[in-house]
Amino acid sequence: MGSFTFRPDLDLRNIILYLSLICFS
Repeated sequence: MGSFTFRPDLDLRNIILYLSLICFS
């Protein structure tokens, strides 16, 4: 994991991927 700093370019994509994994799991 690491420190959660909200970066519109990086973290937003990671959040979308994470939510996608939850939804499609």
